[in-house]
Amino acid sequence: MRLPLVEDFALQLQRPDIPVPVREFAFHPSRKWRSDFAWPAARLLVEVDGGTYGAGRASGHTSVSGMARDREKDAAAAILRYHVIRVDAKAVRSGQGVEWVAQFFTHLADPTVIVEVYERQK
Repeated sequence: MRLPLVEDFALQLQRPDIPVPVREFAFHPSRKWRSDFAWPAARLLVEVDGGTYGAGRASGHTSVSGMARDREKDAAAAILRYHVIRVDAKAVRSGQGVEWVAQFFTHLADPTVIVEVYERQK
């Protein structure tokens, strides 16, 4: 039996190169939004989007209203200077999502990497 997606991801996050996250972190001062996983000191939020691969029907994060809610929440997080990583079932099951989080902390630990990426984009 498979674990719920968010619990599967929580287990994957238990790595020595990833700090322990805060679960269900209320990041906004006036809205009741919560992030599935957060590292407040690093300004990182991770959202696990379940229901993105429905059987040909829009549900949850793939419905028009669901996507609009996600965009509003992501914009509010960005305004508050949070980085948001969204992972879906495919990213969780393949391990790609946890790799994105690990890469974030690798780059955070080495600020020259961020400068190099910025310089290449000029």
